[in-house]
Amino acid sequence: MFNVQYTLATPAPVTCLALHASRLFAGSDDGSLRVYDLTTRRVSKAIRALGDEVSSIIYDPRSDNLWLATGPSIMVFSLGSSKMVMNLDDAIASRQLGVNDEDAVNQLAINSNASHLAFCLDSGAVGVLAIAPNHEITIMKTTHENISSCVHFIPDRPNELLSFGYDHNILHFEYRQQTILSRRQITPVAQGDGMSLSPPFVICSDISSSGIAAAGTADGQLWVGSGGEKVPSRQQGRKKSRKWQGLDQEYELLQRIAEGPIVALCFVEARVLAYSTLLGGVNLCRVLSEPNEPPRIKVISQKQTTVVHKVNALTMGDNQLYIAGLSKDIKGVIETWEYTVHE
Repeated sequence: MFNVQYTLATPAPVTCLALHASRLFAGSDDGSLRVYDLTTRRVSKAIRALGDEVSSIIYDPRSDNLWLATGPSIMVFSLGSSKMVMNLDDAIASRQLGVNDEDAVNQLAINSNASHLAFCLDSGAVGVLAIAPNHEITIMKTTHENISSCVHFIPDRPNELLSFGYDHNILHFEYRQQTILSRRQITPVAQGDGMSLSPPFVICSDISSSGIAAAGTADGQLWVGSGGEKVPSRQQGRKKSRKWQGLDQEYELLQRIAEGPIVALCFVEARVLAYSTLLGGVNLCRVLSEPNEPPRIKVISQKQTTVVHKVNALTMGDNQLYIAGLSKDIKGVIETWEYTVHE
């Protein structure tokens, strides 16, 4: 069940979110970022005038550093700074990742030991940046043929990446060797005349702690791959493999679940997924996965956003779901929902 608790307002539309403990990080399309203390629901720190939309946020609690993707670059700021409001000059490091000013960074991901960041670009490239000591960059040899929209490290596989793109492809990399381990292509939804509503651009994705992958597309499809799930029953009757098998076609679901784009999703539990349409239709569903069978989904709860007119991002923590985007007056807004999962 969903229960709306409170909302937070920002001057500009919210483009991305991140959460750690009692701090919520909200990036906006005017190149600003706000850090909310959720115990007081007030802004505790802000970064302004970054020059481009903030597209992705990574917080590293070990260093108390905040990594931001903005335009073709990434920047890192120390939240230990005494300044409440910071700007470009306060960045402790920055690096351009795109080949030019138009080659924007779309998403960042950090590995489990906080040694590397993964990134993906408008050009279709996918790469990894070493956080220390010299920010060395490695670009994968294979790229997407269109925008690369999402990237993730695979849980418990520190050398493996998953990327999603507007070319409908999902690519599984071993990033140290820059090689492709597996790949899948999402097919369009066919209509009565044989035509697709719109291309199956992958707009959002996530990987659960147990290794289930999910993605939402521009033509309203949900893709779920459960072949890499870490449960004993998943291995029954199958050869033991050293490779993550999350893209195995035998263990995938591809289902049209919405009339419009699926723009944001995240796992709230190992087998429970929240996703939102562009216009704020939010669903909580359970992934049902049986040995030697493809996954299915069961909708647990459905709710419409109240003040978010168009959704850009969502994240979760401690039975709270944070849904962000823009209001009808083209300002930023974040709705905070409490969710309860029932069997």
